[in-house]
Amino acid sequence: MISFILPYIFDREEQLLVNLRSLDNQTSNDWEIILVCHNELNPASAINWGVENARGEIICLTSPEVVNASTNVEEMLLLPPRTYWVGWCIETFTSDLPENSKDWTKENFKQLAPVKATVSAHCTEVDWAPWKYFLAVLHKDDWLPMGECFTDGIGWEDFNWSKDMLRSRIKVEFNPEIVGIHLWHSREYQVQNSHLLKRNLIHYWWRQSKYEWCRWYLGEKKRAVSRCLSKIAKIRLGPS
Repeated sequence: MISFILPYIFDREEQLLVNLRSLDNQTSNDWEIILVCHNELNPASAINWGVENARGEIICLTSPEVVNASTNVEEMLLLPPRTYWVGWCIETFTSDLPENSKDWTKENFKQLAPVKATVSAHCTEVDWAPWKYFLAVLHKDDWLPMGECFTDGIGWEDFNWSKDMLRSRIKVEFNPEIVGIHLWHSREYQVQNSHLLKRNLIHYWWRQSKYEWCRWYLGEKKRAVSRCLSKIAKIRLGPS
């Protein structure tokens, strides 16, 4: 059984109802929902409680605003032990979804255009990461020894938890057959709170910028070595 862990916050009712429609439309009925209401921006305790009380052997870490493609449960049930799958997900408006929920297939979802926003959910083949669990699955027995420990930031999943998972030698993979749509919602609670913005800058943007800088630096270093080897080869060969 798949247990969908949904930490529910006050302003996601519309998106949650759409998500429930997508679960009703699954090709496999072997699933349950653990809906945990909380009033904090950090959902760690809600997720912990949800997983501990889940009946399923496999848990799905997700959000109320993430709509599932019709074959997600069927695909999630194939998860091997000691493996963590991160699914494909982009953010769109609710009005962009096909009108008939029977058309909420992975093929149709992947045809939708993502919203153009400074902050949005995005996890695809080219930019996926373990901490982007907008839609991800893991065996409950593999999750329990680690637990959930979000950073103090907002709006972004935890880096430290994904590091703990990697250290536990769980195999991490991107699975493009698990497909979801993150429905757009207001992020005014982030924009209008300077304290929270400061925390987010510390815990996300700094880490992300450091990662991008390191990737750029290593890329430049690799190209410099390549240019140097090319020059050495030309010197050895002599003029043509």
